[in-house]
Parts: sequence; C-alpha cells; structure tokens
Amino acid sequence: MCSYTLKPGSVTIRKLKWTVYLKSYAITFSAVGIAFSIQYFLVLDQKIKLHFLIAPFFVALVLGTFLAYFNNIRTRLKESNEQFRAVVDIAEEFIYYRNLDGIYQYASPSCEKLTGYPPSTFYQIPNFMNDIIHAQDREFWMGHIHSINDKRDTETLDVRIVTKSGEIKWMKHICATVSDENGQQIGVRASNVDITQQKDHDNQIFNMAFYDPLTNLPNRRLFEKNLESMIAKAKETNDVFAIMFLDLDRFKNINDSFGHKLGDKVLIEVTQLVINHCRDNCLVSRFGGDEFVLICSEIENSEQAIKFATNIIKSIEQPMYIDDVSIYISASVGVAFYPDDGADMSILVRNADTAMYKSKKDVSNKVLFYNTEFGDEASHFLSTEHSIHKALDAQEFIPYYQPKIDMSSGKIIGAEALARWVTYEQGIIMPDKFIGVAEETSQIVDIGKQITERVLTDINLWKSIGCEIPVSINVSVRQFANSSYFSELIALLKSQNINPAMLEIEITEQVFLGDLVMAKHRLNEFRSAGFKIALDDFGTGYSSMSYLQELPIDILKIDKSFIDNLAHDKKSLAIMKAISSLSRDLHYEMIAEGVENEEQKNILLGLDCIDAQGYHFYKPMPQDEFTELLKKQNKSA
Repeated sequence: MCSYTLKPGSVTIRKLKWTVYLKSYAITFSAVGIAFSIQYFLVLDQKIKLHFLIAPFFVALVLGTFLAYFNNIRTRLKESNEQFRAVVDIAEEFIYYRNLDGIYQYASPSCEKLTGYPPSTFYQIPNFMNDIIHAQDREFWMGHIHSINDKRDTETLDVRIVTKSGEIKWMKHICATVSDENGQQIGVRASNVDITQQKDHDNQIFNMAFYDPLTNLPNRRLFEKNLESMIAKAKETNDVFAIMFLDLDRFKNINDSFGHKLGDKVLIEVTQLVINHCRDNCLVSRFGGDEFVLICSEIENSEQAIKFATNIIKSIEQPMYIDDVSIYISASVGVAFYPDDGADMSILVRNADTAMYKSKKDVSNKVLFYNTEFGDEASHFLSTEHSIHKALDAQEFIPYYQPKIDMSSGKIIGAEALARWVTYEQGIIMPDKFIGVAEETSQIVDIGKQITERVLTDINLWKSIGCEIPVSINVSVRQFANSSYFSELIALLKSQNINPAMLEIEITEQVFLGDLVMAKHRLNEFRSAGFKIALDDFGTGYSSMSYLQELPIDILKIDKSFIDNLAHDKKSLAIMKAISSLSRDLHYEMIAEGVENEEQKNILLGLDCIDAQGYHFYKPMPQDEFTELLKKQNKSA
C-alpha cells in the first residue's frame, strides 16, 4: 500500500452526461427568464426589444453550464463512492481512512467481525484503534503512529488487539499516508487482516521445533540458541556463568518397572521441582530422556554451584507419590564454567556432560565440576569404544576358562568362561579395561554373543573327546534386559545341538534391582528350559538376601572379599558360616570364588563348602590349555 494523493478536478467534460446539461439549462433559462420577465414588466414596463434578451441568455447559459458541470461531478463522485463501497464493504479485511485529527472518515463493515465494534463506534471516537490495541503492544503501536505521520512511508506490522468481547486477536496492519495535491499529508488509510490462526499455527510450529512436548521446556535446539547468545553477551561483558548437566539416576528402572506413562509423570514432576529452584535468569532445558541442562548466569563459583545443585538434588530425592506409587529417585549433576571450562558452546556442554557422567560413577559426589583429567578419560572412552567395534569385526573376543574344583577330590567339575580381548599389538586385554565401556555403549551384547558362540563350539569339542562339563557364562544387565536374549540363546543351542543343562547363567543382583517381576519371569524361562542359575558376587549387594525367597536361584557364588580374610577375621568367618548354613537349608549349591591358598581351602571344607575356583587351583586359561587339562583328568579317571 503506497502513499496516495487526492487530485480534485480529475473528472473531465468528456465523461459528463448531456442529459444533465439539458435539465440544468432548462432550470437556469426558466429561472433567468422568470426573473427577467418580472423585472422587465413590473419595473421597466417597456416593450420587449431583442437586444434586451442577450444578457439574460448568456447569464442563463453560463449558470446552466456551471450547474450541469457541478451536478455531473457530484453524480460521478457519488458513483465512485458507491463503487468504492461496493468493493471494500464486502472485503474480508477491515479498511479505514482517518484524517490527522484521528477522525475516521470511513470504516468498512468488516471492522465488526475483526474487533467486535461496529463502524459507528469508530466514527464516534477519534483514534479508536489506539484504545483496542493490546497493552503489551501499545508502546510499539504508538511509535508506529508517530512514524507514519512523520515519515509517510508505508508500514506493515503485527499487533494484538482486544475485541469488544475481551478476546485477544492478532492483526496484520498495513497503512500508508494520504496527501493532497500539494503533497501535504491529510490522513492515513489502513488495511487490517485477522492473522490469529496464522499466528497460532506459527506458534505451534515454533513450539514443535524448539520445545519439548512433554515438559514444555526448551529443547536442545533452543538451548543452543540461548547458550550462543549467552556466550556472545559474556564475551562483551567478561561475565562468568555455569552450565549444569543434570541426569536422573536409574530412571530406566522406573520405566521398566512401572511403564513409560508413569515415567513421563515423574519427568514432569522433576521438571517442576527444578523450575521451582531456578531463578528468573536460570534457563532450564530438556535434552531428552532424563537429561536436563541449566544455564545459570548468576552462579560464578563452585560454592554457589554446589549449594544450588545440592538443593535441587535434595528436592528430587524426596519421595514422590504418583498414581498411588511411591517413587524414590536421585540425580547426578556435572558443572562447567564459562570461560574456564570452554569458551565454545559445544566444548562447554560436552565438558558439563563429562562431569555429570563422572559424578554418576562417584557415589560420594552427586555434584562434580569439570576437570581436564575428565577430558582425557572421555578421549580414552571414545578410543576404546572405537577399538571394540573393530575387535568385534575381527572376532578378537574369546573365552578363557577358569576351572571349578571339587576341593575334596581335586576334580574339575565345571568352568567359568571369562571374556578376554586378544589383540596383535597389545596382546591380551583384561576385562577391567573394556567391560565398563562395553556396558555403557551396549557393545557388551555383541561381545557376549561372540563369547557364547565360542563357548558352545568348545563344549562340543569337549563332548567329542568324552570330557563333558557344564560351563557358566556371565550375563550382563543389558543382555538380561533384552527381551530377545533368551530366544536367541535357545536358537544358538539348537544350532549346536547342545543341551541347556551344559550352560549355567551367571547374573548379579543388578539385573533384578530395576524390575523384580520381569527378572523373576525371565529367570523362570531359563529354569524351565533346563539352564541353571548362579547368583554371582553373593553377599556384596545390600539386597541379595531379600531376593533369595523370590527368585529361582540354583547356585550361590561367594564373593572373593569374604574368602580373603577367612583365616584372620572372625567377622568374615561368621558370615561365611551363615552363608553356608543358608545354602544348605535352602538347598543351594555353593561355590567359593578367589581361593588362593591351602588355609582358605581347609576352612571352606570345614564349613561344608566343597566347590571352589581360584588361583590356588588354576588361573583362567585359553581353550587349548583347558582342553589338555580335561584330557589328562579323563585319562587318570
């Protein structure tokens, strides 16, 4: 919409209607004729002469012409006005024209549909648009009014109005000046369109792109935009601020035990707790899953950060009652400071994330600050993960076998398969160097499968030479939680024609801490198929005893920590006696791990613990050595 100039006299004589001239001449000639006759006969009282009619004729002709011209112009203006109204009165947009005093000369009927007010209200109240602009947009609107009156440029702006019913609508306002023929501004004309639906649609798209649908918190994309702005500002002002990476501990157990619906409610509750503890200038975002990231502009040192993060963790650790379920949860927080821990967005977030993962492993510290040493650990983690991928492709993971011994006879009664990573460059890599990374990256599933396939091949080899013994394999939490693990294992056994009784499943209590019902169901599947179930590291977990009556367990493997001090620690001896009695009464098999000397062996035999494994008997060995050991035993039998 551009500036408009009114040009009077734009209607030409060629466009006039001659019928109007005839009527006008008839009127003026009649009027002049009557006036002349009255004047002549009553005043002059003389005989009419022809030259007396010349002046009245020309007067009538001139007056008739002007009258006709005026009537034609008025008719044309009326027609133009009617044409204008015929167009704009039915337009969807609300169109108006007002002069500089704010008096509306025209307001289209559609103003009532948009604003709720009829045109008469606009005619009665000067500058009525100012009154219905939303309070939060009024300053912007008044600045626009000043601009359009001074600069005379066409302007387009989106503003909110409050309708007569109190509804808030968005309106696109397009306006331009109206000037006279001398270029002097005399008014403003505007077109106003309802864009509420468009704005709602745009907001929906924006929210979908930048907000988490569950918690309504900014998502990762919006967080990164906010952080970039924060860093740009801090560079100018030399400010310090903190990034906090918060992660809920063992949240997966809640989803697995109670379902994702309740898990979502927990996340919403945690979101509210975090928001309640945050100040106005602390931005909270959800990265996904159970991860939250905070930008805290007022936290400038470690003392402030510890106090703030600890308060949040304490509130999260309070019992939550959701759907008649008591939920206990905790959190870990990693903190990084700008600019000391990173002047770049990606580095800053990565370092806070690294500190958080470190805090999850450090049970004594729920809040940890980034340290450059963590970066070295992260690099090692990534390097190990990459190497494991290559090792899996190269089939470098093999089982080493540690014999299980009947201590009363010295006979090998079984073996435990232990994972070893055999490389050309480094030789044998022990499990403590890679199992943690494999667990965290889920590579443990593929490693376990590779080890199991080799174990089954070896069992068949021993069977072929008449040395049939059961082998136990360690099943990780991730393997056990995989719903397809049982069926895949059964398929492997069938493909190798091996009886499940030849394979023992070793688990730790971690596999059933999250969901006892699921664990019980899975273990019963294994038992029903013919597998034996061994509970590894027995006695080290705080809840092992309480689960014995719930879960189908066949074998208790006594942790090495109890065996080490049997000869010198009365408490260890007392605990071992209790475990032995418990195993006997519950009809569990019992195996002592980590037996390293004859004294330990004799004490265990005195406690009716017959089966054991440890360096006192044999160290873990590769398949070929173990095969030779079995052959020798078979010959001497």
